[in-house]
Amino acid sequence: MQRVTVTPCGISVFSNGTRFEHIKFLKKNTNKSYSEYTPGELSIFEQICKVRHDKLTHAELYEASTMSTELNGFIKFYDDKLDEAVRDVHYLLHTDTYQGQRAAELIQYWGACNNIKFQPILIKEFSSFDLDEFRLGVNNLVKWCAVKLPAFRSQGYKIVFNLSGGFKSLQYYMQILGMFYADEIFSTFENSDELLKIPMTKISLLPDVKKVVRKNFDVFQRMQNEKISRSECLDIPENLLDIVNNNCSISVLGQIAFEEVKREI
Repeated sequence: MQRVTVTPCGISVFSNGTRFEHIKFLKKNTNKSYSEYTPGELSIFEQICKVRHDKLTHAELYEASTMSTELNGFIKFYDDKLDEAVRDVHYLLHTDTYQGQRAAELIQYWGACNNIKFQPILIKEFSSFDLDEFRLGVNNLVKWCAVKLPAFRSQGYKIVFNLSGGFKSLQYYMQILGMFYADEIFSTFENSDELLKIPMTKISLLPDVKKVVRKNFDVFQRMQNEKISRSECLDIPENLLDIVNNNCSISVLGQIAFEEVKREI
C-alpha cells in the first residue's frame, strides 16, 4: 500500500548541533518574515543555511537523523529503507516565517539527494508568537487536510502523520486532525531512537453537529474571515467555537465540521 506522509516542519534542521550563539540568533528571529531581517541578520542566517546545506549533501542516514528531528522520525519510520519511501507521497507543512520556509527547503533538498520528493506546503498565518494568528493558521491547516487527504484515502493510500518535530502547539492540533484524516500517527519516543506508532480509527462527526453547521452555515462562513459577537451564534455549541471576550471565532472542531458540510453541499 502506498502512503502519504504529512510532516509538520520546525527549525530543528538549523538548531540541532548548532553553535550556541547561532541558537540564540535563531530563537530571537524565529517569527520574522524575510522582509523583517536586517541585511546583517540575513547574512548570518544565510551562512547558517549554507553550513547545514553542505552537511546534508553528504550526510549518512544517522547524521541526517541527528541534524533534524523531522528526518529522524521519517528515517526511523522507514526503518532506514529509503527505497520504500521513494514511491510514496510526502508533504512538509511549514510556517510563513523565513526560517520555516528555509527549513522545509533544506529537508526537501535532503530528500532530493536521496530520490525522495518532499513537497513543501505553506500554511498561511501560522505563528507561534500571536495566538489569534495561530488560530487562523490552524483553520488554514484544517482546510488543507480536508481538501487534500480524503482524495488520497479514496485512492487507497494510507495517510500517516509524522509528529516527531514541528512546534509543540501545532502537534496538539495535528493529533486532533489525525483522528479525522490520518490512518496512523508516529513520533520518536521521548529522547530515544525508538518510534512510537499510534494506529488511528477514523472518527465521524455526529449528525447533530452537521445539522448545527448546516443551520448556521452563513455564520460559520463569516467566521472564516472575522470574529463575531457571541449574541450572533447562541445556537452554536461552545465546542465548535473559540470564545474570547464575548467574541467568537471558529474552533478546530468547528472548522472540521464546516469543511465536511461544505463538501457535502
